[in-house]
Amino acid sequence: MGMVAGSILRLAQVTLLARILGPDAFGVIAVLMIVGDLSRLLSEAGLAEATIQRRTVSSEQQSTLYWLNLAFGVLVFVIIVGLAPLIERVFGFPELRELVSAVAFAVIFTAAGTQMQSMIRRNLDFGKMVFAANFSLFVGLCVMAVSVTVYAQGIWSFVWGVLAEAIVRLLILAVFAFRGGFLPGFHFSLRKVKGMLAFGGYRAGGMLANFFAGRADQILIGAFFSAASLGIYNLAYNFSSLPVKKINSVVTRVAFPAFSRLQDDRSRLREGYVSMIGYLSIVTAPLMAGLAGTAPVLVPFVFGEEWSEGVPLIQVVLLYAFIGALTGPVGTLIMGTGHANWSLYWNLAMLCVKPAVITIAALTGSVLVVAWALVGIACVSLPASYYFMIRKVIGNVFPAMLRRIGKPVTAALAMCVVLLAAAVPLQSLPPGVQLAVLIPAGGIVYLGLGVVMFREELRFILKAAWR
Repeated sequence: MGMVAGSILRLAQVTLLARILGPDAFGVIAVLMIVGDLSRLLSEAGLAEATIQRRTVSSEQQSTLYWLNLAFGVLVFVIIVGLAPLIERVFGFPELRELVSAVAFAVIFTAAGTQMQSMIRRNLDFGKMVFAANFSLFVGLCVMAVSVTVYAQGIWSFVWGVLAEAIVRLLILAVFAFRGGFLPGFHFSLRKVKGMLAFGGYRAGGMLANFFAGRADQILIGAFFSAASLGIYNLAYNFSSLPVKKINSVVTRVAFPAFSRLQDDRSRLREGYVSMIGYLSIVTAPLMAGLAGTAPVLVPFVFGEEWSEGVPLIQVVLLYAFIGALTGPVGTLIMGTGHANWSLYWNLAMLCVKPAVITIAALTGSVLVVAWALVGIACVSLPASYYFMIRKVIGNVFPAMLRRIGKPVTAALAMCVVLLAAAVPLQSLPPGVQLAVLIPAGGIVYLGLGVVMFREELRFILKAAWR
């Protein structure tokens, strides 16, 4: 339920900003999201995963990593502020320098809570993590909503929401750390964390390459196209990827510590990974297919008529997001088994290929062509990641993966076809009425097929969601 609440809150944030501010402002917000995510990644420096991956972590090591993370956060803030004028020139959006400098300040608060959150993850206390994430997100959403609706702060309302979320999350994590007895001390010894720094360095390099490969589309669209074009694409990206990212985030937090503990038991690793892929497919396939099937009605109804032209783009990006959901757990597997260097090499390869393909697609002048190019890249990277990484860690599981993925995908495609066909005779009805018919109909179709095709797995997920 916490996962669902987090997704709803984040989607509420995107919906409110998109509906009130429009495509142009949402394009500027896309740049701020990129800067904020990059700042958080750089401040962590891979040390969060280094803490979790180790079988034992002493208080001296934990304290040393805490102060290193905080120092990285301050350094990243200074660097981003220094680069703010260059960022403004590259994208050409107004007032971007001041906005970037302000949103980068949140990285200091995030860095201060990184090791506290890592210890909570290490102890598999996911209830506390979900509470910290969702409550801080709720406070940030409230601050943003008041700023944009009452005080008409425009794009700055997004900045105030980001800062409020970061501060509240740090306070909550500090309380949990105090109660759990793992508040950082004043110990500092680089010698005691030497091995963890090496692991973190590989992880940070891989995450950095993955970040630029993953955000190359938005960065290049912002450089090649207008703010409105970037805004429409950013809405499509968030509309499709936020649910998947939230699901993958929760799965990763659970699976990474588990894989770390099972890294010497290949048979249990194989069983756990295949099961994880199967459960992800059962959840994400109907979600993406349902959104694609209802997008022609849902997008203008929720975000406003000015976003209607983005419907085809959203549908293509939904396909891209689903394929990405299947490749996402690969990183969790190889990191949990100690192969941080593989992640670095893979992401460096993607960093070479993806921006080149996107640039060629962007030269056509169509954002939709860029989206289809991303789908093509994802279709190639899925089997490649299996051949070069999964197969080497847990052996030949391709037939088992196909069996677990194929059934929910088939049911989801059938649901999407039913939704698109059913929408035709309902066109004369108000959008709200159409959605009230289409959404339950899609759910009934998928669940009905699920009971026939993968009953036990579906029962397991429904029980877990109810808890």
